[in-house]
Amino acid sequence: MNATVSVNRAIWTGILGVTWSSIVVLAGGLGAVVVYGRQTDLTGWPALVAFVLPFVVGWCWWYVASSRWWTWALSQVRDRDALVRQAAASRLGSPPDRLCRPSAPAP
Repeated sequence: MNATVSVNRAIWTGILGVTWSSIVVLAGGLGAVVVYGRQTDLTGWPALVAFVLPFVVGWCWWYVASSRWWTWALSQVRDRDALVRQAAASRLGSPPDRLCRPSAPAP
């Protein structure tokens, strides 16, 4: 293991890379819906789908970015317990179970 990053730096990387990038995806999608909707008089079911779609894409992006960040952070930080505590306090979620389980040899 090549632990080279402090817990605080890993948390800030997570906040910028996971939380803020998800907000940018969500805001960009909603902005595009508003601009496109005004230009084309978007109404009815297409408007509902266009409004819900940025939330779905933003959540999917958060899920992928969060998993990637946890994989990176757990491999770079020496004090994993502190990382998990501070990530929960920063609302970065908890690590996926597959990343925290010790790998057992196959039978």
